[in-house]
Amino acid sequence: MASFRKTGSISLARELAIDDPVLRSHISLGVASCPFNSKDWDIAPNSATALKRAERDVAMGMSSPTEGIFVSGDDANIMFVHAMIVGSFDTPYEGGFFQFMVRFGPNYPFDPPRVCCMSSYRYGHVVRFNPNFYEDGTVCLSILGTWEGPSWAATNTLSSLLLSIQSMLSAEALCNEPGYERLRGCNASSVTNFDIYARHETLRVAVVETLRHAEGFRIPAQLVEVMRNLFFEYYDAYIESCDQYAMYDNKTMQVSLLSKNFVPNFKEIKKNLTALHSELQAKL
Repeated sequence: MASFRKTGSISLARELAIDDPVLRSHISLGVASCPFNSKDWDIAPNSATALKRAERDVAMGMSSPTEGIFVSGDDANIMFVHAMIVGSFDTPYEGGFFQFMVRFGPNYPFDPPRVCCMSSYRYGHVVRFNPNFYEDGTVCLSILGTWEGPSWAATNTLSSLLLSIQSMLSAEALCNEPGYERLRGCNASSVTNFDIYARHETLRVAVVETLRHAEGFRIPAQLVEVMRNLFFEYYDAYIESCDQYAMYDNKTMQVSLLSKNFVPNFKEIKKNLTALHSELQAKL
């Protein structure tokens, strides 16, 4: 989604002479959207309203969870929240464990939180899972101020935000990208290829790598427990996907929004899933 620009650091992109409009957009959005690169919030005191509302939102997210959405407050800082969204059935993201870090600001809920898709790059793998999830962790969503459209309102909550993000993890995901909407339902090769890529990387990174290295990634223990339990529920679907898409193995594919060609290897993923299944069973 490269056509929209957020003011504030466009000059930095120009100084670096970056020609790629998407990368320029990432830099333009980065200072205003990254929970880890928020020097303005680091030095500003949190208002009593922000602290109280953040605590309430996290408590509600934990006590009344939405299906497929799990949250865990950060023990060190109440303004940070670990969130996990599990990909829905009948999508390329089915059974994937997508990790996010949400940060409430000093003027919350009057200003939107800042969100990072940790699965996109923070765990050692740079993946464009979705047109709305950039490789630098930016989540492209109007209520976050990272895309044009309806803006954040104080009536929004952590749960409603995560529900909006969850809705992006859909089939024919490429059609979320401006210019590709017209291809929805047309069985276009570009849409199919992106879904194959999304399924491959969901299984490889958002399932196998995330579960295997959860402790090293500092994913909260309660979320790890959820992942382990759901892994067994989804296991047959994981294996079925690998068998279904094995026909594409070792074939070079051009995937829209990616700078490099993609060569799937579902056979290798199936092998790793089977090994992970045995590892987790041994811990029961």
